[in-house]
Amino acid sequence: MSPPDTQDLLRARTTNAITNFLQSGWNQETLHHRLFMKSKHFLKDHEDIKIIRADKGNVTVAISSAQYDEKMSRLINDDTVYRRILTDPTNKYQTSSNKFIKELKDNGWINSPTATKLNNYKGTPPLIYGPPKIHKQDVPLRPIVSTLNSPTSNLSKFMADFLSTAFKENFSNYSMKNSYEFARKVKNLQLPPNYVIVSLDVVSLYTNISWEITERIIRIHWARTASVTNIPQECFLRIFKFLFDANYFVYKGQYFSLMFGCPIGSNLSDILAFIVMTELINICLLSLPYELTFLYLYVDDIITSIPADGLQELLKVFNSYDEHIQFTVEEENENSVPFLNTRVIRAPDNTLRLNWYRKPTSSGRYIHYRSNHDWKVKANMILNLKKWNS
Repeated sequence: MSPPDTQDLLRARTTNAITNFLQSGWNQETLHHRLFMKSKHFLKDHEDIKIIRADKGNVTVAISSAQYDEKMSRLINDDTVYRRILTDPTNKYQTSSNKFIKELKDNGWINSPTATKLNNYKGTPPLIYGPPKIHKQDVPLRPIVSTLNSPTSNLSKFMADFLSTAFKENFSNYSMKNSYEFARKVKNLQLPPNYVIVSLDVVSLYTNISWEITERIIRIHWARTASVTNIPQECFLRIFKFLFDANYFVYKGQYFSLMFGCPIGSNLSDILAFIVMTELINICLLSLPYELTFLYLYVDDIITSIPADGLQELLKVFNSYDEHIQFTVEEENENSVPFLNTRVIRAPDNTLRLNWYRKPTSSGRYIHYRSNHDWKVKANMILNLKKWNS
């Protein structure tokens, strides 16, 4: 440690050096800076243009506000999916959420500090927005709901954490965390003769997970949840049903609720999708008349290997699990199928090979070195690219 009489001087020099480093280059008349300022002034003069990140492919989309509003209105006014609410239900859901938290505290199932953290008295309505699906015909929007500081956001995260702790460990043998884990599993895997690769994709999984399926699975596997919380089963399910029903959002001052499915944008959605898809796979595999060489899952995408004549039976079994959860299939194209940013290739000897895969609409961009991402994120991206190609 430096002497006390020089510490202030060193702090000043260090601060000056860091400030000069952060500002160096950006204030210079570089090409990047000129383009940035030109774009900034252009957008300021054309407020009718929206700049949005596309749903996939790391692509930036420029769309007029009128086009965006028309696409969004068409989406939320689909009365088979959404229902218009005449008044803002935020206060109602906030009051109900706080009552449940009080019940948990009064019965000793949570302590006072936890209850204080969970209570919400300044909740705001969830907001919906839509990144464009540029890889789809007519470029529809993908509905995403931001539930940050919503009236049930604290309670939803609290309940979701119980399920994550209970089910993430030793529940699924199929779920993949990322493409690197998937590559380790399937690279150089040998398939039996006359086996092919197929992938299955659920049509709108989140909006097709019913409360009935959710309740049934939680009850069947209650021992898992009971091992991580002392909340009784019936109380746990009452809270979950409330969170399932508190499924609304606002767009331009108009309020809507989802007519069916699990809460959009909620902390519950991902863990419920994981649990439901795992249970679905476990049940369906028992009904297949043949063995699968492998099967892996990423959110709502499944990749597997089946006999060449077994596709119809596979679809029949998986689509019979629940009338709302239905699958589409992608068969081999030139002996390969894309999955999780990779292309799985079946070599002539039925050995699996892997390569990177990007949709035709992908920009091919990576994180910019001047972005606000943490340097660890940038470094890990480089290390992972090196690891993949080694």
